[in-house]
Amino acid sequence: MIVIHHSHVDMAARSLILHLAHVQARMAREMITARALDSREYRVRKGHGPMTCMFCRSSVLSKAHKDQCIEVRMYENRSLQRPLRKGLMTYGLGGCTALLIVKTETILLAHHPDTDIIRNIISQESRNPNAFFYVRTPGAWVKNTCEKYDLIANATFPDYVVVEAYTTVKDIDEPDWYRCVYVREDDGKVNYMDLDHEWQLTTLCEKASDGAVWDHSSAANEQEHGVSWATSETGTGA
Repeated sequence: MIVIHHSHVDMAARSLILHLAHVQARMAREMITARALDSREYRVRKGHGPMTCMFCRSSVLSKAHKDQCIEVRMYENRSLQRPLRKGLMTYGLGGCTALLIVKTETILLAHHPDTDIIRNIISQESRNPNAFFYVRTPGAWVKNTCEKYDLIANATFPDYVVVEAYTTVKDIDEPDWYRCVYVREDDGKVNYMDLDHEWQLTTLCEKASDGAVWDHSSAANEQEHGVSWATSETGTGA
């Protein structure tokens, strides 16, 4: 006669349940990994492409993209003469900050992981009046007084800077343009694409270093306040 103790049965059942849970967890991890490996961002990072540039409709790794567009990579700070004859862009924002400065004669686009460096560029360029400042920077979800959540930038910037915060939590299905900044100039008007995938017109009307409000249409401002159009790494928009 064989006697089976309930304790042995319970231990076997628990072992089976733990094994099945382990198998299910492993399958879930493998599924998530497979989706990530197939994502656009992973393929771009590994050089398999293609993340498609919105301007040229080509892979950002392709020769066509390099020929037709102006790309700013991480750690770069490029200042280009206006008018801008090609699409200007940067991509791959996963914790970095992008900075756009539009002035009467130049357009500057920077991409850097250190927000202090971005703030230093803003401080230097703010001495030049008649400019527009835009920043795309990492943020976090913060509950407001209405019990809802707002995406708030982690870093602070001067009041005259237009700031858009993006989440660093990456969604596999997020669109390519979410982590890109696109800039174009048409008929003397400079536009950038915001996080809502809409073009926004830049407005050149800021405060001068002496606190005066500048009118970009007035040539008298240059004589009265002594404009200095000092730029670094100046190239051409062609």
